[in-house]
Amino acid sequence: MSDLVELGLTFVDEYCCKDIFKRIVCISNDISGAADFISLVAYPLKKDDKHRVRFRDAMLNAALNGYCKRKSICKNEKSKLIRQLGIQKPLIWRDIDSAITGGTKKLGGGTKKLTERFHAYHVFRAYDNALADDAGLSFRHVLEHISTAYESNHLKVSDIESRIHSFKRTFRQSRPVLHLTYGLVESFKSKGWTNEYGQLCYGVKPAILDPSWLPEAIEISKVVLGLQLAEHEQGNLKGQQLRGHKFDPKEIVYLYF
Repeated sequence: MSDLVELGLTFVDEYCCKDIFKRIVCISNDISGAADFISLVAYPLKKDDKHRVRFRDAMLNAALNGYCKRKSICKNEKSKLIRQLGIQKPLIWRDIDSAITGGTKKLGGGTKKLTERFHAYHVFRAYDNALADDAGLSFRHVLEHISTAYESNHLKVSDIESRIHSFKRTFRQSRPVLHLTYGLVESFKSKGWTNEYGQLCYGVKPAILDPSWLPEAIEISKVVLGLQLAEHEQGNLKGQQLRGHKFDPKEIVYLYF
């Protein structure tokens, strides 16, 4: 482990002890924890907790319904499992689909929010590589280039400033969980659940049914957050931040076991 990584991990523990992060959540290393991790990446803000809980419950309901059908679980046993998983509300398939995919609603469900996080993650990675290679590319240039793969048909015909404004809004909303998204994508890659671009290609189902990706995701996310904090502290000392986008520890969502 490099000295910089060790320093970063020390910063993470220090900031956590001082309660500086926006949200600090302890999750379990099981199916419930997998749903917590994914739903918090999709909906990191407390004002969206209603949608987060619904998305979480939908993923767990879908997994539970499939399990009970395969195992011919009776109603009483299913009720017990619902309590054990911490499901707040049993959902029918129509509501499960609505919460996960958006169903017929234009706003989309939790997976649309996850796509927005992947969008921001790929911008972050590309910009990080540009800085490392000393490519001389601005954050705006990288943002505009990467975002073309994610923009809607409606946005594609908009003027450039409207498009950039939309891209920045997506990135801004994703900043609190960039490190978590990083951990999620990298751990999903190791499980074979992403395509060549690091995008989810099997939905959230495999990640709920097999939560063995969680330890790696937690570990990677802590390392990434630590490096962000080390860079932030160095920037404060020099009075100048390296990156062309904001980083604020007070908006971070931190997850641990």
